[in-house]
Formats: sequence, C-alpha cells, structure tokens
Amino acid sequence: MGRLFDGDAYAVHWMSLPYLVLFTGLLVLFAYVLFTRGDPALRAVIMVVSGVGLIFVGAQGTAMSVAEPRLAGEIYRLAVAPVSFVGPAALALSLAILNRLTHHKALLAVATLSAAVTAVIALTTELVSQGAWMTPIGVYYDLAGPLGPLHVGVMVFWVIVGVAMTARAARQVRVTYRKKQTRRMVAGGVLVVIGSADAVLAQGVGFMPLTWVPLLGVMGVALYAVFGGDLIRRRGRDWSTGWELGVLLVLGVLVFAVFTATSDIRTGGTPVLTIVAIILMLVAAQTIVVAIRRRDSRFTERTNEAQERALDAFVELCSDIQDEDRLADGARVFLKYHLHLSDGRMYCLTDDGMLLVGQPEDAEPRVLAMDARVKAWLVANRVPLLFERMESQRLGGLREPIEDFLQLYEAEVVLPLVDRETLVGLFVTGARTRERALSDEEVVVLQQVQEVATRTLTYMQLYRDAEERVEVAREVEIAAAVQHARVEGKSEQQAAGCLVSSFYLPAGQFGGDWWMHAELPDGRLLVAIGDVTGHGVPAALITATVEGACETATTMLGAGFEVYDMLQLLNRSVLDVGRTRYLMTCFAAVVDREAGKVTFANAGHPFPYLCRKPSNGSGRSELRALVSRGMPLGVEADPVLAVASLDLEPEDMVVFYTDALVESESDEGARYGDRRLQRALRTLAHRDGSRVCEEIMGDARAHYGSHPIREDITLVCVRIGPE
Repeated sequence: MGRLFDGDAYAVHWMSLPYLVLFTGLLVLFAYVLFTRGDPALRAVIMVVSGVGLIFVGAQGTAMSVAEPRLAGEIYRLAVAPVSFVGPAALALSLAILNRLTHHKALLAVATLSAAVTAVIALTTELVSQGAWMTPIGVYYDLAGPLGPLHVGVMVFWVIVGVAMTARAARQVRVTYRKKQTRRMVAGGVLVVIGSADAVLAQGVGFMPLTWVPLLGVMGVALYAVFGGDLIRRRGRDWSTGWELGVLLVLGVLVFAVFTATSDIRTGGTPVLTIVAIILMLVAAQTIVVAIRRRDSRFTERTNEAQERALDAFVELCSDIQDEDRLADGARVFLKYHLHLSDGRMYCLTDDGMLLVGQPEDAEPRVLAMDARVKAWLVANRVPLLFERMESQRLGGLREPIEDFLQLYEAEVVLPLVDRETLVGLFVTGARTRERALSDEEVVVLQQVQEVATRTLTYMQLYRDAEERVEVAREVEIAAAVQHARVEGKSEQQAAGCLVSSFYLPAGQFGGDWWMHAELPDGRLLVAIGDVTGHGVPAALITATVEGACETATTMLGAGFEVYDMLQLLNRSVLDVGRTRYLMTCFAAVVDREAGKVTFANAGHPFPYLCRKPSNGSGRSELRALVSRGMPLGVEADPVLAVASLDLEPEDMVVFYTDALVESESDEGARYGDRRLQRALRTLAHRDGSRVCEEIMGDARAHYGSHPIREDITLVCVRIGPE
C-alpha cells in the first residue's frame, strides 16, 4: 500500500466507471439509512450490506485503474476480505423482513462466524487472494488462492439460504406490501448469486469482469426497496446523527491541523499544546452532542393539519357516542382514511373473553380468548403494539404468546384500551393499504386515538353500570313484592270442590320456588308448582314472569285449557327472561273431580304422589307416583313434554313438592330422601288434609335439626272432596 496515494501508480481505465456508479449509489443508500430513523434491525443490516459494498466496489473500481500488479493485488485483498459478510447480511435482511430475526439468532450467529473466519484468512494470508493478473481487456483482476472458492462459496451459500427462506415465506404472506418486499429480496439475492460468477475470472479464466452488471441490478432493487418500498419502515429523520458525524469530521480535521502545527514541540518531547488542544476539542464536541440530544428530546412531533382536523372531529364524535358500535365505526373510518389501516375491529372484555363489537344480531357472537400473560403485558405497556416493530422490542418469553395473539386476532396493529390498570377492550387493525410503514408521527396519532377510545368506552360502561344499578333497584322492588305475596308458613283454601293446603319455607330473601292453583271456567282445578335454578333477584323475577304467564294462560285458553299448552307458554316466558341462563322445573296438573281423573305434564320436576286411604284397614295409605317425563323449561324453544293421567277417587290426596324437601341435609350430612317422605305420606296422608302439610314439614324439620336449608321448600296437598 506504499504507493496508494501516488498518482504515478494509476492509469485511468473505463472499467472503473460502472464501479464509480455503484459506489455513488451505495453511498446514497448508506447516507439515507444513516440519517433516517426506522426499524433498527433492518437499518443495521442495510448499513452493513452497503458498507461492505462500498469497500468492495470502491476497492475494485480503484484496482481497475491501477498500473502496478503488486498494488492491484493489495487493493483486491482489501476488497475481497469483507465479501463473505454479504451472505450473513443477506440472510439477516431476509429474516428481518419476515420479522423472524429473533427466532433464528443461532443460525445467524453461525453464518456470521463462518464469514468472519474466511474474512480474517483473506485479509492476513494469501490463501484467498494471492495477487492480481492482467485480463485480456487490459485491467488487473484478483487472482484467487486455494481458499478463494471457499471464501466466495460461504457468501453464496448464506445468500441462497436467505433467498430460500424468503421464497418459502412469500407464499404464506397475505399483506400486499410485505409480499412485494419478499419478492424484491428474492430478486436481489438471485442477482448477488449471479454476480459471484466472476469467481471464474479469479481463476485466470475469462475475458473481462462482469460482476458490475448484476450488481447494478442489485443496487437498483435496493434503492427502489428503500426509497419506493420503505424497506427500513421509515419513522422520521435522525438529524442528530448527521450533526454528530459532522462534529467528529471537524474534530478530526482540527486534531490533524493542530498536530501538524505543533510537530516541532512534539518532536522536542513536550507535546503539551497538542494534548491540551485535543482535550478541549473533545470537550467541545461532547458538549455539542449533548446539546443536540437534549434538543431532540424536547422536540414534539406534530401531525399535519388534515390529521389534526380529523382527530378533532373524532374527539367531538366520541363526546356524543352512546354505544360501542358507533365508537368502533368512528375509529375504523378515521384509521382507514387518515392512517391507511385496513379492517379495523373493536373488542370489549367479557367474562368469556374478547367480544367482537358490531356483529349482526342473527350472527353467532364472536368471542376470542385472551392469554393472561399477553393481557398483563398490554396493561403494563399501554402503547400501540405494531407487528412490524416487534423485532426491535425486548419481549423475552412473551414473544411467542404475543405472536400467537396477533395471529388469532388477525392483527397488524393492536391498540390496548386500558383504564385504571384494567384492560376494557382492544382495537385491532389489519395491514396498511399503502406500502410505507407507520412513521413516529403517525404512531403519536394512534396513541391519541387510543386515549380517546379508552375514555369513551370507559364512560359508556360507567353510564351503563349506573343504569343497571337503577334497573336492579327496580327489579329488587318487584322481586320483593312477589316474594311478599308468597306467605311463609301454612295456608289453606277451598277451590273446585277440593281442599288445597300448602306450606312454604324460604331459604333466603328471594327464592326460586313457585306454585299456584286456579279454578278453571269449566269447574276443573289447575295446580302448578315450579323451581327456578338458583335464587336471588333473577329467580324471583322469573317466578313473577311465570305467575303472570299462568294467569294469561287460564284466561286465553278458557274451557279448552290443557296442561301441555300451558307448559309451552311458560317455556317461552322462561326463555325470554332467562335466555337459557336460568331454567325452571315445573309440574302442572288439572284435577277433574266430576270425571274422577287427574291429567298432568312434567317439565323436569320431582314426581308428585297420589295418596289413597287404605282399603284393607292396615292404617297405611297407598301411594302412586304421577310419572311423566319432560325437559325443564327454558332450555329450547320446543321442549319434549309428555301428558299422562290417573283415575281419582273421593278423599284421594295429591302431594306436590320441590326437590329441596328431600335433598336438604341433617347436621350429619344425611339427606331427608324420597323413602322417608314416602313413609311419612303412608302414615299421615289419610288424616285431615289441613294437618298433613304441617306434620310432614314437622317430620322434615326434625331431620334437618339446626342445619340451615340451602333452597326454598314448598309442599302442596290437594284433597279431593266428596261428590
């Protein structure tokens, strides 16, 4: 390198011209990436590729005009050494475009290590490059050593690996602009592999260098991908980098000038002035850099006027929104037309997961799961999550769950709606409809939309909670009125020639047990008993609804009243109120004293008993169960119900009850049970009807002891009067 700056060592040749064009293009690419904020991984990889390219084409273009073989060989060694890093850089670029860089760090480390080994060998020995030879067109070209093919092969191998991975992934990519990026990457990789054909010329075979032809194509693809296709996902300008480089350049010039001016002092052994001047300039440079950094930190990004006006309109719209559908539509329209984000959707948090807002009423509700780890991460970070920026985020073990979450929601952008450490919803979008990525200024707009949507959704939920509290207060009043009408203890009435006795023991303030009796217009007696699943206000409201439906049924059906029709009507009422969350068992019977028959239908309720006085003087009543099968009410619109009948005799008694009578437990955990109830009925049923209910309940209470009952207990006895 002794004559590197000696003009006599050069003879300008036209072959240097294409390399000068390549050098200029790569310098523009390097400078653009250097001064532009963007995806850190892509930015770093492109700077490495363009830096290696600058060394290679700069050195090779220079060697084309060198007149001495020894100097040309030294320059070619400098040019060839870093070429092996093109392969790992191309692989890293492929992985970064696919957002898979962190998933293949080990593979990239192996590629980089193999390239570093061959680069060191090329730079320090003659095993890769052993000089230069004169080509037929009159320019010197690299003469490869024994490891020259291996050096080039390492580069080609990793380029092919990157191209293969990109081509395979391109078939699965659905986002248009990302698909275009993968295609450009494949095209660039193919051109790089073609450019390695000059390795044959390095073996002394060939006419002239042709690497520059495919490299011009590679440079064209790269410039278009970066400028036209926004390959680095530009976020803004990084002017501070330019200032710092400028300061360093000026510092270097000043240090060289001071050192030269004080060379006499230096040679005299007292370089004090030089040291002082260098220290002062370093302090000045650091001061300028710190000032620039502080200025950048105080700089506030502003959106353009159109976005500001649209954002103001969105805020005004949200101030008058009363439902989630309008909020989702407003945010979707804003993000589509002003940030070019497609397929905007909003989800609200429910007990089962995230419910999609704005679904058709007849559609199946779309509820998606939410991983607890991802949910906690979104609450802790509260910033827009962009798929295209995930590679530069430190996610650790959460990377895979977050990627699965994005895939499940088909999301490229996620705005977590977090209020007071609680995730209340999500707004997600698909990819951008334009090729350029979101800039930092546009991400600021996203954050503003996120804040407005969170405040609006929180307000709507608080408003709805307040309305629900008012509604619950009304429901409590209704339930209390219904419960008050059902008297605790025993009651007794005459109806349709029968004696109807009952005993009611509630377990709490609002129970789910219900029964009624009514004399039909044709003289028959209707008796119905039911039990709603659960208790409290909802159970009391359903019993109130069923009572109203029974009154309606007796009026509507008139003389043609049938138990099947009534249970169908009650089923629709339970479905409307309970919406399959609350069910009701029910048993309905019509006693026709004159015909001597009881007709009944069952909807999942315990079978009542028909008790008949003993005919053989044994003192024990005869029992028969009123067996009929059927589904509970409120399960489906058309339940399966069966109607049956039994003959009656005067003085017979029909005993109806709810399951809590036989299922309640003693202090030792023993259930009262059906057998004990049957024994009590055989013993007591032939006595006076007014005492039967009270004595059976007394027997049950003796069994329960001090153990509290968990459900309401209802017992109804209907004694058939004489003809």
